[in-house]
Amino acid sequence: PYTDLFDVLKNALMTWLGVLALLIVGGFGLSYSVMRSAERLPRESTGRASGLDLAIRRAYAALLWLASAFYYVSVPLVLGTVVLLAGGLVYGMLAVGHIPIKLIVIVVATAGYTLHAVVKSLFVRAKDEDPGVRVERGAHPRLDAVLEEVAERVGTRRVDGVFVTPGTDLAVFERGSLLARIRGASSERCLVLGVAALDGMALVDLKAILAHEYGHFRNEDTAGGGLALSVRRSLLQSAVAMAESGVAVWHNPAWHFVRGFWGLFLRISQGASRLQEILADRWAAHCYGAAAFERGLRHVITRSVAFDLQANVVLREVVAEKVPLMNLYRYQPKKAVADVELAKEVEEALDREASAYDSHPAPKDRFRLVRRLVGTSDAPDDGLRALDLFEDPDALEREMTAQVRASLFSKKGVYIRCEEDGAG
Repeated sequence: PYTDLFDVLKNALMTWLGVLALLIVGGFGLSYSVMRSAERLPRESTGRASGLDLAIRRAYAALLWLASAFYYVSVPLVLGTVVLLAGGLVYGMLAVGHIPIKLIVIVVATAGYTLHAVVKSLFVRAKDEDPGVRVERGAHPRLDAVLEEVAERVGTRRVDGVFVTPGTDLAVFERGSLLARIRGASSERCLVLGVAALDGMALVDLKAILAHEYGHFRNEDTAGGGLALSVRRSLLQSAVAMAESGVAVWHNPAWHFVRGFWGLFLRISQGASRLQEILADRWAAHCYGAAAFERGLRHVITRSVAFDLQANVVLREVVAEKVPLMNLYRYQPKKAVADVELAKEVEEALDREASAYDSHPAPKDRFRLVRRLVGTSDAPDDGLRALDLFEDPDALEREMTAQVRASLFSKKGVYIRCEEDGAG
């Protein structure tokens, strides 16, 4: 019977190692194939996946599913290993005849905290919290018209909810459980617009960026992936809990598994994300031209760098001098960010190289790839600005500034007054 058990365990281990090797080879191979495929000129400028792009996309979907299943199968095996090792160590110490109480407590505590951290992470669920201030439909007719126009050009349904944030966020996501979708209920499509990113942006360039985001809907990038997101959330929660409990140590096999599988899973999922971004870029160029998309993306990157630097300077000044802050975006600090410093950081952001763990290709690669597309034409610039889509841009910026003040007070206890507060 012991021989049979040994054979079963050996075969299970060999199968486990074989699947792990397949995931590693597949992850590295597909990661390399994404940019190789992107370098080929597509037959059409739209972001519809076809040919090799479609094959890679399907391979990534299969690999992600396999990696997710592998994780959930591996968890009980890894935890069983932790329990067996801990039990073996305790039994060995007791068998010797000398009972080191402190060492036994450490072994048992390490196993216990590890089990608690990993098992608890399996039941963590994401909360559907609003990422910003919801914009009611009809409150800004020009914004509604643009969202309808871009959706029609891309050939997809417009977003259901729009949320504005103080920063430079520009993203889309879908809300709604898998069970609800199976029952036929449509998910809620959401768009996040960072007010800081819209500052100084041409409307045609924003339309190109919105076409990129709508391209994710058209390609159904946001419709699935719930299983993969659950795995990433579980891995992250496990790692954080083990680190906080002090069991993220070299002699803990669960820690090595979580840390190693996190890197592998991130490489696979981010590689799939890079392909999605490339295809969405094509939708933007197809609908509004490569030039408008490049200008829009350059603007977003530039504003991301500039706003971070500017906001830090402004907030430090108003806190130190106890002066009111009504509009974070229009406040002129006494010591402004040096143009040389800003230009240097923007250049570094635009010229950086992408790593295998980035969710997006490098900006310079994205610019180069859309320039090579054929059959695209640049949309005319009507002279309007992105912030013109809102009925009262100044009131919007003041509302976002109030959000920043409230966030600083709730998270760090820092109070920044506005003019209406008076002098006290």
